[in-house]
Amino acid sequence: MSELERDPISDMPWPGPVEPRAEVSNAIRRQCTAGLGPRMRLRAGHRLAISLLLSAAIISYLVYFGASHGRPESALRGALYGAIGWSVVQAIVLFFGLTRPPGRRISRRLRVALLLGVPLAFLIYLVFAGAGAAPLYDVTHGVQGAWTLRCGGFALAFGALASLGMLLVWRGTDPLTPGLSGALAGVAGGLAGACAIGCGCAATETWHLILSHGSILIAFGAIGWAFGRRWLAP
Repeated sequence: MSELERDPISDMPWPGPVEPRAEVSNAIRRQCTAGLGPRMRLRAGHRLAISLLLSAAIISYLVYFGASHGRPESALRGALYGAIGWSVVQAIVLFFGLTRPPGRRISRRLRVALLLGVPLAFLIYLVFAGAGAAPLYDVTHGVQGAWTLRCGGFALAFGALASLGMLLVWRGTDPLTPGLSGALAGVAGGLAGACAIGCGCAATETWHLILSHGSILIAFGAIGWAFGRRWLAP
């Protein structure tokens, strides 16, 4: 084909977009807008308050459980004081980790420090709070092993209740770092479960406290990271 020869189709005007019929447009509009309406969103302060109230309710129930099952008043009082102190830590984690809007929170490095530092600090606290460490084999086998397993199961259940509640309360609030925010919510929920079981459980052996009470913070931090990437992203 010579340079003078051109495809006649290339000289034709480009057709404009074809508008759908009115009934088709209306059907599309109805389909896309079905179920839409104004939605009231909780403020960050309300979410924080709900999270703390949920933790307080779980801890209060275990305090009642411990008192009704004959736990010594002095031991129960000490556990309650510890729970109150760690509730303050939980409020700090939620405030600096989740309450401030994305983009205005503390740096990612500091939030990661909270994520790693709080479980570590809690485990150290349990080491000092324990009355002494028995051989690890004894704590994980036989009658003591069954107690450790049963107590850990209750701690996981209450920690899961608190963590799930917090993830739902903060759902869809972090478009930037949903995994990290979910992990912080998981640690905060695990802290509620650990403090609660500390009020209901009479054990003072160090390995029992670490395995049954403290390890759930690490578990729920990882679980919160996985769930937060889906639930906390808008």
